[in-house]
Amino acid sequence: MEEAGVHIDENKSAEEQVEEVLKKLRTIIPIKFERREIAVKIPAQYAGHSYTVLKKYKLLKDEWQNDGSLVAVVEIPAGLQDDLFDELNKISHGEVESKIIKIID
Repeated sequence: MEEAGVHIDENKSAEEQVEEVLKKLRTIIPIKFERREIAVKIPAQYAGHSYTVLKKYKLLKDEWQNDGSLVAVVEIPAGLQDDLFDELNKISHGEVESKIIKIID
C-alpha cells in the first residue's frame, strides 16, 4: 500500500474509499473484483431509514412509489452483498424484496 501511495482516511467509510484504493493498487498488482447491481423494493414504513443505508453504496436509481415504498438499484462489490442484505433486513424485519439484475466482472 505504501508503494502504491494509498492513504486511508479514518473519517470515511471503507465503502467510500474502496474504489480509489483499488485504482492505486491495480497499478502494482492485478486485482479484479466482481460487482453487482441489485434492485430492492422496500415497504413504505421502512423506506426512509433504508434509504440512508442505500446511500452508503453506489445508488444508481431510486424511485418512490405512490404507496410510499421505495424501489432502488445499487451497485456494490459482490463481497458486500450480505452486509447490504443484513442491514436492510434488520431495518425491515425481512420485508425487503431484492433481485440481482447484473453481475459486472
